[in-house]
Amino acid sequence: MRKLFSWISLLSLITLFLQAEPSIAATSKLNLVISQTPSASESLVTLYGTLKPAKSGVEIKIQINTDGSWKATRFKTESTRVGTY
Repeated sequence: MRKLFSWISLLSLITLFLQAEPSIAATSKLNLVISQTPSASESLVTLYGTLKPAKSGVEIKIQINTDGSWKATRFKTESTRVGTY
């Protein structure tokens, strides 16, 4: 009886670790909003958005598409605990 309990426990632990975590299996969605504040001298552009599912510390980089290829810019940030940036 003790051997049977040991085998069941071992198999339960193995199947527990083989299942994918929901955060890995889920697809991510990034939302970007651009707002412009008009000014007489120079306009201010603000980029903000959300990452779903929310995860903190994800690096978000802004890239531009010129002549059919994506190029990195100097703008980057990290998401907060609730998924905003």
